Amino acid sequence: MDRRERIRNKTAGLWKDAKYAGVGIEFGISIAACYFIGDWAQDRWDFAPYGVFAGVLLGFASGLRRLIKIAEAESKVSRTHQKDTNSK
Repeated sequence: MDRRERIRNKTAGLWKDAKYAGVGIEFGISIAACYFIGDWAQDRWDFAPYGVFAGVLLGFASGLRRLIKIAEAESKVSRTHQKDTNSK
């Protein structure tokens, strides 16, 4: 086993964890971005406080949708990995 392969094996778990650390950041950014869009919309068309409320709900829904997609993808990978280990 060469040096590069040892380093790759040691850091594999770190990169997997880093992929999921970004989920919280994405969730927060989607809520914040939609909040500001809702704030802009309520100021432009004067329907306070419904713009901010709708923006936050939309941001929460889009963040939750992304979280569910990531969980489904990880579940699929886990099931595939489990099938591979069971067939050996």
